[in-house]
Amino acid sequence: MNKKIMLIAMTMIFSLSTLFGCGAKEENTISEDAEAESLTSENDASDSTQVANPWRESSEEEIGQIMGAGFYLVDGAENTRFSINEEQKIAQMDFELDGLKYTARFKAANQLEDISGCNYEWTSEEDCELRGYAAQEKRYLGSDENVDVIIWFIDEAKYVFSLSTSAPDLDGFDITAVAESLVWDTGLLEDYAENFLEEQSGKFDFKSYDEAISCLEKGQGYAYADVDGYDGKILLVSDQLYDNGSGKMVSINVVALREKDGVVDMAGYADGTDKDYPLSYGDGELWSCGKDECSVYFMNNNNSLIYKAEISADADYYGFYREKPSDDGEELSGDKGKEVFEKLQKEGANKKPVEFTVVE
Repeated sequence: MNKKIMLIAMTMIFSLSTLFGCGAKEENTISEDAEAESLTSENDASDSTQVANPWRESSEEEIGQIMGAGFYLVDGAENTRFSINEEQKIAQMDFELDGLKYTARFKAANQLEDISGCNYEWTSEEDCELRGYAAQEKRYLGSDENVDVIIWFIDEAKYVFSLSTSAPDLDGFDITAVAESLVWDTGLLEDYAENFLEEQSGKFDFKSYDEAISCLEKGQGYAYADVDGYDGKILLVSDQLYDNGSGKMVSINVVALREKDGVVDMAGYADGTDKDYPLSYGDGELWSCGKDECSVYFMNNNNSLIYKAEISADADYYGFYREKPSDDGEELSGDKGKEVFEKLQKEGANKKPVEFTVVE
């Protein structure tokens, strides 16, 4: 497994004044090594002996070459900016999400240490865990600024990470939730990959459907489908193919990929439990309806594969149904659930099994 660290960030960029580390005021300041480009022309004019700035702009590719690791972005990221401090061997990526600005960092290390560049008289500090790794959360509550930091250490790979953000008010905000959305590959990708394709390819997104297909292995397969709610075809891939008796290769467990903003990544899953009823397609929907369970899928406004219906006859016909992707849907059970289940079973019987092209 390639020991490249992929940091998946669903976020974007700090303003120039806080681009390289946390913002600061007097007693609560960033360290010199973290100031990066915050040196002003006034300072340059008044102090000709000023120490050279150790930070410089970088790129995703260069960070990978210098650090032997790199940041990895998912869809939704924009205005992303990379930088590096070669003296201290720290890589950095700045980004935004939901109106908040973040900075993520990493470096090789032998223990948990704060590399965030945020020097505050912390209001609270708490030891915790992030995905089973030693971590620490810090919060500063000022009169007009709040700062949150979380750092964590991956002992097997000997890397320490940090994530920080600041805003006038962070009441109710949980930086841990954002940190948990970051995925890193430190040679332990199988612990974090969400499906077989991510695990065997070492990738979380692809440049095209063709690239995703090229990462499939012998015996695995792919198919395309036009699904309601998505403009274009989605790609279905599976590592659990079988002949349904008619010479067609089908599956009951698939991963759906979609293309969004020029990036191909996972849209969701479609799963069944009965090989006599493989995944089928019809009327812009994916169907998996067996004797005891019935699931129907379409796409929502976020281009994610979601349930239109999911009902189990084994549990008093308990389930869920919505007519349109934008609907909240309703829970079903008993007679109402049975009525919907039987209706879906009849409709599902007319859908055609999805036929997969097998990789040789």
